[in-house]
Amino acid sequence: MNTINLMDFVPPSNYACYFKNIPMEEYTPETKKLIRKTIGRSVYFKFRGPRYYKDHCLKEDAVKFDVYPRNY
Repeated sequence: MNTINLMDFVPPSNYACYFKNIPMEEYTPETKKLIRKTIGRSVYFKFRGPRYYKDHCLKEDAVKFDVYPRNY
């Protein structure tokens, strides 16, 4: 089992997200669990891709995803 190196996806300090431009091939239950465990708080995943619908990309159209803090 290959594990993802999250440090490869850390954005510059002026971004609001924790991780940026992670390929969709890495969007697995194990990766999501690793990200939540590493950060230690609730997060949400924002999908990025060529097609957008009302300011967001659908998961089936995404090529990458970002990880943001969840604000309640």
